[in-house]
Order: sequence, then structure tokens, then C-alpha cells
Amino acid sequence: MALCPDCGLDHHPHEEAPEVQAAEVIAEGAEGAAEHEAHAGVRVAEIEADAAVELAKINAKVEQGWQEARIVELEGQVSGMREIVERLTAPPAEPPPAPGPAPAAEVIDDGPPPPEDKPAPPRAEKKSRGWWG
Repeated sequence: MALCPDCGLDHHPHEEAPEVQAAEVIAEGAEGAAEHEAHAGVRVAEIEADAAVELAKINAKVEQGWQEARIVELEGQVSGMREIVERLTAPPAEPPPAPGPAPAAEVIDDGPPPPEDKPAPPRAEKKSRGWWG
């Protein structure tokens, strides 16, 4: 913006000063940069959202596996408890029948046993073991 040295007015209003042109270029660049930043920010948010979704899927699978294992464990405990309750509440089993008199076995009596012909060995005299024996 050049001012006339004689009157002090700007005789070229359609021409802009280089400072104004530079400011407009900077403003346009800033707008472009802001748009680029906004686009980059949106892209970063999309990537973070995708990562969060994948992480949630992985956590859901881990949680599902843990829940299934817990269900199996609890079902085993319940079946064990049912067995114990059935044993405790079942009527007592009938005792086995008492054995009746045993059938008499045939007794064969051959008479007294024959006397032994061997003489008994002689007994040795006991020796004393000393003072206390």
C-alpha cells in the first residue's frame, strides 16, 4: 500500500500491499494446515477406534474362555454336591442277610491218633546266667 507523498492518499486501491498479500497467503496456508490437521486428527481417531474395537474383541474372547472354564468347574462342583446329597438322603440299604446255620459237615472219626514212636529228646539242664540269672 503506497501512499501518495503529495496528498497522503492511496491512488491504487485495487493493488494490495505486500504485507496484506503475505498475510493472505499465511492465512490460506493456515487454513490448509488446519484442514490437513483436522484430516490427520480424524485419521488418528479412526485408527484409535479400530484398535479399541480389536482390543475389545480380544478381551471378549478371553472373557468367554474364562467364563466357559468357570461354568465347567461349577458344573463339576454341583454334580459332586448332588452325589453327596443323594447319599445322605437315600434310605439305608437293607443289611445283608445274616448267615444261617452252616450246613453240617460230615465228620469222619478214625479213632485216636496213633502214638508216636519217637522218644522225646533229653532236656538239657538250665545253666545259670550268673548273679542275676
